[in-house]
Amino acid sequence: MIDKPYRSVLGGLMWAQVATHPDLSYTVNTLTQFQTNPGPGHWKALMHAYAYVRGTLDYAITYHRGSDETLKPVGYVNANYGGDSGTQQSTSGYIFRMAGGAVSWSSKLQATVALLTAEAEYVAITRAAQQALWMHSFLGEIGLDQTLPTTLYCDNASAIALALSTKGH
Repeated sequence: MIDKPYRSVLGGLMWAQVATHPDLSYTVNTLTQFQTNPGPGHWKALMHAYAYVRGTLDYAITYHRGSDETLKPVGYVNANYGGDSGTQQSTSGYIFRMAGGAVSWSSKLQATVALLTAEAEYVAITRAAQQALWMHSFLGEIGLDQTLPTTLYCDNASAIALALSTKGH
């Protein structure tokens, strides 16, 4: 692996992820964990990600004009419970859409080890809610005042019930 420019090639993929490809967030996040000592499997995965990018060059994030309702952010949240095989940490991910296209996204390893899938999803919901509040503040500053609450979609019934409950918090 000494002759492979793993870090610089990964940096190029990271730029693509930040600028135009939110769907690469999880892949980039995972591959960056092996920057100091990548193996042949990591290089193969990196080349596979580049092949995916080459195959989707004509894809684009498109935004549409419309009513004020299309300028309201809508978030989608998910987590993979214990997805890191070394530390058993989960990964939180969210994406916010406005006017038909993605405007904010993140994929990040959680700081703590979740004991339940509901806990991992709840942590992800919390991160997405923080981003939603920041987006509301920012949109208000530029004259696009938003009404609360923001819609966040999550696929875990236990985490949703916990988030909606007022008992204990």
